Amino acid sequence: MEEWERWDFGNKDDNITIMFSSLRFLEILKCPKLKVLPKQILQAPLDVLCINWCPILRDRYRKGIGKNWSDISHIPNIQIDEKYVQRDGRSAL
Repeated sequence: MEEWERWDFGNKDDNITIMFSSLRFLEILKCPKLKVLPKQILQAPLDVLCINWCPILRDRYRKGIGKNWSDISHIPNIQIDEKYVQRDGRSAL
């Protein structure tokens, strides 16, 4: 989805979070223009988040220094550009 810039659910209804209550694994792949992940998705009980070939997301969610790192730091396993930055809740760098 090379032209995807914004992930928007339209209304901010809390039912969106309920829809993703079973989401455990999320991989975002080849979305070079996607700017941010919605908080509704990041509130899901994710065990694994993979962000690959998404330069804007990579920078926003960079471990410790990215503007939005705190939004994903609770996820036990985080892989960015095919490298784990967090594994089983511990730093993998």
